Amino acid sequence: MKNRMFAIIAVISCGMLTANAAWTLGTSSNGYPYELTDGTWVIGCSVNANNEITVGCNNKNSVVAGAGNKLDLIAANNDLEGYSIVKIGQSAFSGTEINGLTIPNTVTAIESYGFRYGVNGVVTIEEGSQLGSIGQYAFNGAPITSINLDVCKSLKTIGLEAFKDCSSLASVGGGTLPDSIEVINKGAFYNCSSWKEDVVCYARLKFDNGDTFRNTRITSLVLPNVYGAIGGYFLSGNSAITNLVFSQDITSIGAEIISRSSGVNNLENFEPKVLPKVTSIGTHFMGYAPKIKGDWEFPELVSVTGDSHFRQTKITSFKAPKLNIIPGYIFCSTSTITNAVFGSEVTSIGATAFSGCSSLESLYPTNFTKVTNLGQEAFSSCSKYTGSLDFSKSSGLTSIGMKAFNYASNISELRFPASLTTLGQECFGRLKDADIYFYGSRPTTFVNGGQFWAY
Repeated sequence: MKNRMFAIIAVISCGMLTANAAWTLGTSSNGYPYELTDGTWVIGCSVNANNEITVGCNNKNSVVAGAGNKLDLIAANNDLEGYSIVKIGQSAFSGTEINGLTIPNTVTAIESYGFRYGVNGVVTIEEGSQLGSIGQYAFNGAPITSINLDVCKSLKTIGLEAFKDCSSLASVGGGTLPDSIEVINKGAFYNCSSWKEDVVCYARLKFDNGDTFRNTRITSLVLPNVYGAIGGYFLSGNSAITNLVFSQDITSIGAEIISRSSGVNNLENFEPKVLPKVTSIGTHFMGYAPKIKGDWEFPELVSVTGDSHFRQTKITSFKAPKLNIIPGYIFCSTSTITNAVFGSEVTSIGATAFSGCSSLESLYPTNFTKVTNLGQEAFSSCSKYTGSLDFSKSSGLTSIGMKAFNYASNISELRFPASLTTLGQECFGRLKDADIYFYGSRPTTFVNGGQFWAY
């Protein structure tokens, strides 16, 4: 039985290599109180009053010899009778060339910078692992190809940018992350550009700091118990993702959580489409995801930033009864949407908000009392909309954007307040039989020399 616990914190430098032998612990002549050695590796360490080994003491690389070889810490753990390796210390192997790594199941923590730029190839964690935390930058920039995190049933935290820029990393636990995880910090897997797996994690965890899976190639991400905020750029730059599943407990969604380019966005499914706790959404939410469909509801949504939230999608309806701003480009070129519901006190309708919504038939509100901004092409080409739009009580509205109602050819009636003085070019272009009312003098100022009627 092993009856003493050891914490290992290691660092690597070059030296003469010899054939592997059993690992031993002895005194050191290299500036450390003790060293671990197997005849190839020589790793400085210290021992505290509780007989716990710290390899890489003083937060620096402690490897005296062994660079370029496989580091088998499972073998070391088995050879050290009476001791257990329990920690990989801060910067222990940072910048050291390790060609293959094993980590024993007694290790409870890999501290910050532990293997940064320091290990190549496969990282194998022993079954029954007690690993509880992976510190910030722990494997940052290391050319590892796989790591079996699925065996880490006690893992709670993956630190800031822990695996960022591990561009050769192709497999993380076969796509299964432990259910024990509570926090995956900002940029944890950012730029893991070879990681192409279906990923699932049933843990109750949060991702509030963004960039988590940015520029990966994971094909499906299922997080049915995630809660709180989803940080910005969560999956941005990923052209492979087709399926994304969250829970109904998320409360906010950051900017550009998926790729904003329609040429590379292959997302087909997002669940759930009813998000009862979301109060804010960042720019380009589902924008440029041309395969996204369905009816979307946000009962508590009150804030949006940016634009293009459902631009060039195939959604059929949108309900956000507490949202009193209609952002620019929100449904631009979404030709499938038939129904949209917003708050009763909308203050702004952004540029091209409904432009190209050729199937739009129903809109709430239609009686706008507080609008101060009516952007260019806001309702352009809403050719199926036959209802009326009344802005007559929006006393702060002074201008209408260029082509605001251009080709909205079946609108029946438009009403505008006495405050309106300026009309954008062709703002009523190609209307057929609409009745247009001005509560005050008809505006005589036309932007860009545009005419009042432009058929």
